Amino acid sequence: MSVIPIFCTADVPASVLNRLIEESTRPKDATNMFSLIRCPTQEVIDLYGTDPPIEAFETGFRDQSDDEIHHFVQRLFAEGRGGCFLEQRWFAILDGEAASQSALVLYHGRKKSLWDKNREDPERDSTIPGEHRIRDDGFIWWQWRIPFRFAWAFFIDVEYCSEKVLELYSRPEYRALDGIVDAETCHKIVKAKLPNPKGVI
Repeated sequence: MSVIPIFCTADVPASVLNRLIEESTRPKDATNMFSLIRCPTQEVIDLYGTDPPIEAFETGFRDQSDDEIHHFVQRLFAEGRGGCFLEQRWFAILDGEAASQSALVLYHGRKKSLWDKNREDPERDSTIPGEHRIRDDGFIWWQWRIPFRFAWAFFIDVEYCSEKVLELYSRPEYRALDGIVDAETCHKIVKAKLPNPKGVI
């Protein structure tokens, strides 16, 4: 199972990271999918996930932007430090809101050229949904603020289901005013436990 590199851009207590791992691994068959990168000079990367309990540490990414984190991830793989199991198209950030919201920001990239090719049919909407940026690596990078307890379900849904699922999680009606995605409702729609109002899935 692949793991996602996770970074703290604020002074996040270790207890919050432990809570993230505990809550995200509650679903059946869920595993710890996060590899904590504590600082840019970290020599050993936990390629199979960082085991709890995580002890207190000082982050080396305080106040860094998601652009800076993205470029660090690119360098990590360019230097051959990402291994086979660290996700190159995903990364996660715990920011200053993580503790109070019990939510993290998950980033996912897909090649824009492939996205465009899949929409050559004039009947398909070519609009890129949700909160995203087209970065200098030629990828569309989306971001979602996801509750800890739905991080696993969200990752599995977006990574292994169709693009329509990505579009579902990106719909504005499932994003609260504080930016948190209603991942519970989206996941239930994916699993056909709730009807899909727009009939996309």
